Amino acid sequence: QRGHSESLPHPPHQHPGAPLSEHAKPPATDHIDLPRQPRASGIAFSARGSLASVAFSRNNTVALIDAAARQVLREIPVGMVPFDVLVAPKTGTIYVSNRAGRHPTATDSVAPSSGSMVVTDPTTGSTTTGTISIVDPKTFATQELAVGLAPSNLALSPDGTTPAVTQRPEEHT
Repeated sequence: QRGHSESLPHPPHQHPGAPLSEHAKPPATDHIDLPRQPRASGIAFSARGSLASVAFSRNNTVALIDAAARQVLREIPVGMVPFDVLVAPKTGTIYVSNRAGRHPTATDSVAPSSGSMVVTDPTTGSTTTGTISIVDPKTFATQELAVGLAPSNLALSPDGTTPAVTQRPEEHT
């Protein structure tokens, strides 16, 4: 709503759990060496923060990483070119937006994208599918949900039951 403002509990550059320097930088950083350059993109943490779910775009997987040990525990196959990750805090269900959608079939027109063949329009070369992968946190089984083209950012409704995704401007959210 225009003209409406909310007061923030902390200035935008500060967070009570992550103190920043006067230059808005964290006091220390760490990293994980990842083999084969998987191109990590989206990341989300479990409700307790012990497990990170990371979209590995080049591997077409979501990696589960032990946050304390900084070790990849497993990679779960998802759709093509995963981009963002969301973990539902109540259920632990993992949602992954897949920019290039589903895996191609033998009859699809395809083109290379960062080491993978993705479904494309034979005339324009643009991707023609977009999906969300839904990962069961207990069995790691996945389901694919077709959505509009080039799905990207994910968010969860305030009650924690409905995921939402943004996609290309000519598509609907």
